[in-house]
Amino acid sequence: MQTGLEFKYIDEHILEGVELHVSGSGERLSGCTDIYVRRGALDDVAAKLEGFPRNTFDEREAELRDFDSWAHGGAVRMRFFCTGGAGHAFVEIWIESMPNGSGTPTPCTFARESKLIRSTSLSRS
Repeated sequence: MQTGLEFKYIDEHILEGVELHVSGSGERLSGCTDIYVRRGALDDVAAKLEGFPRNTFDEREAELRDFDSWAHGGAVRMRFFCTGGAGHAFVEIWIESMPNGSGTPTPCTFARESKLIRSTSLSRS
């Protein structure tokens, strides 16, 4: 299984914003969800991550949608951090999926050691 985090554009809604399919996989777990976000939400995430990591203590978080919300779709939370004296960068990912806004949320948490970020992995394109 290839590890990674992917945001795929599904549709743009005139009033609501943008619908995205978010999928992620680590060495042990994988998950996906469809979420609705306001226009510009991914630009805000990219702006938060700009220049990461600045030092070995750099830690940043970004969240798309609210967890424990009964709204349609799911939520995604990402925590970017460094570990060790060499400052290896990792991302810890939480994905919650709730189809059609009903039923019980299906959370999926990736172990933090599952995704080492390479310097070329972060891109605004």
